[in-house]
Amino acid sequence: MADEVILLNFWPSMFGMRTMIALEEKGVKKTWATKGEELEAATKEYIEILKTLQCELGDKPYFGGDKFGFVDIVLIGYYSWFPAYQKFGNFSIEPECSKLMAWGKRCMQRASVAKALPDSEKVVGYLYEPADKIWQTKGEEQETAKKEYIEALKILESELGDKPYFGGDTFGFVDIAMTGYYSWFEASEKLANFSIEPECPTLMASAKRCLQRESVVKSLHDSEKILAFAYKIRKIYYYIDKKTYVPCKALWSETGEKQEAAKMEFIEVLKTLDSELGDNPFFGGNEFGLVDIAFIGFYSWFRTYEEVANLSIVAKFPKLISWAQRCLKRESVAKALPDSDKVLKSVSDHRKIVLEID
Repeated sequence: MADEVILLNFWPSMFGMRTMIALEEKGVKKTWATKGEELEAATKEYIEILKTLQCELGDKPYFGGDKFGFVDIVLIGYYSWFPAYQKFGNFSIEPECSKLMAWGKRCMQRASVAKALPDSEKVVGYLYEPADKIWQTKGEEQETAKKEYIEALKILESELGDKPYFGGDTFGFVDIAMTGYYSWFEASEKLANFSIEPECPTLMASAKRCLQRESVVKSLHDSEKILAFAYKIRKIYYYIDKKTYVPCKALWSETGEKQEAAKMEFIEVLKTLDSELGDNPFFGGNEFGLVDIAFIGFYSWFRTYEEVANLSIVAKFPKLISWAQRCLKRESVAKALPDSDKVLKSVSDHRKIVLEID
């Protein structure tokens, strides 16, 4: 195992792509895409490294003692990336390394550090967040995201200048970092109905140049496959997370006209999902997939919705009920979903409190 490189990755991830490209460029051929327990192990290993640094820091204000010194200068750059690591890794550093976090904040109060380091939130959101919102949103919110995204790309294009690559004549670190985004350009354009090339022709020329490299070709997935994935994720976000959650909450927390409006909205969502399911055993076809995982949690609430809002889901949507029962035969689902009676009792009790407050 000592000579193996384990890549913690999800295939459409632009961050995973850039890592694969870098490994190919360096001639590291053995890579494995893994998740779950190994991702958790990687997080623990990172925290242990930070704990070691915290131990070295001790109760001193800086690593060198009372004075801001060489070790502080070397390490402080990592601090601006902490929010990004926490967001994308879904963990928190401060509970484990409070002294190290206090050191980072202390360093950030120095003018030399504050001027040199980027805003930590910008590290997370500079290009990623507007790109994310392009396929997650619609209307004015999407238009704003498009403008922010193009502005970010224009800044990058100005940095590129007339060079073939960001590093000059050599394909380098920034090019590797950007190439993952290039693979998502087509999906972003089609989902939001805009074109990047007229706004950023030089950047697009560099992108096409990068996409011809063998290391990139081996690492990136076909843009059509990414587009299909983006459509699926958008459907989950828009119809399940966004369109379903709001009316579902109103079904048990509201009464009268507001509840009636929520019932109508929820029924329309179910009709859309019922149509998408069709005669397939699962939303993805014959295999239990992402959409099934995203929506099955609502099934344990169906009885509650019927009872508190006088709905008839079972009678109106037999295909969805059959789909849910099929999902429940899977061990992973059976273990995760709560008993519908417990959900009903808990929500009924909570509903009384909410309505009394109102």
